[in-house]
Amino acid sequence: RPAVARSEREDGGDAAEFDHSHASFGQVLEQFVKRGLVDYAGLKANPMTLQGYLDRLGEVSTEDFGKWTENQQLAFLINLYNAATLRSVIERYPVRSIKAFGGTRAGASNQPVLRIFGKKVSLRDLEEKMIGNDFNEPACHFALACAARSCPELRDEAYVADKLRDQFIDQGRRFLSAPDKNSVDLKKRIVYLSPIFKWYREDF
Repeated sequence: RPAVARSEREDGGDAAEFDHSHASFGQVLEQFVKRGLVDYAGLKANPMTLQGYLDRLGEVSTEDFGKWTENQQLAFLINLYNAATLRSVIERYPVRSIKAFGGTRAGASNQPVLRIFGKKVSLRDLEEKMIGNDFNEPACHFALACAARSCPELRDEAYVADKLRDQFIDQGRRFLSAPDKNSVDLKKRIVYLSPIFKWYREDF
C-alpha cells in the first residue's frame, strides 16, 4: 500500500485540528529567509520554533494524513522536507556546503534526518518515494529547497493548500528566470538548463 492515502473529502476530515496554515514554520521562514538566502547563524541560535514544528509534523498519523486533501498532503510533505533540510544544516553549521556532511549530493540526502508516520526517513525517501511516487506533480521540484546552489531558492513563506498552485507557478517562474540556474545564449543558440531537468527528466 502506498505511503500516501488519498481521500475524497475536501474539508480535511477528523484531522482538521492540524494547523494547515503551517503558521509556526511560516514564522521561521519570515524571520530567517530573505530573498532566498537563509540566516543559518540566526536560526542556529534560535531553533526552538523550527524544532517544535518538526515535532508536530512527526506526530501526524497515516490515518489522519489520509483524510486530508491532496493539496494539504503536498503542502505538508514539502514543508516537512524544507524544514528538515534547515535543521540538518544548522545542526552542522557553519558548513560551506551540504555536500560537506554527506560526501555527495546523494549522500547528504540519504541520511535519515526526519521523522514521519512513526519512522525516520531520509530526505531522498521523502522526495522520491513519497512525493515523487505518490503524486504526479513535477512542480514539486521547484519547491523542494535542498540547500545547494543548484536547487530552487527557499520561499519566505510556508506552502499552504489554498495557495499551492499559485505558489508552484511563482516558484517555477523564479527558478526558470534565475540566470545562475537556467540561461539562453542567443548567439550560440544554446539553452543551458539546471541539472534538475536531467536528474528528473522523466518528470518533465
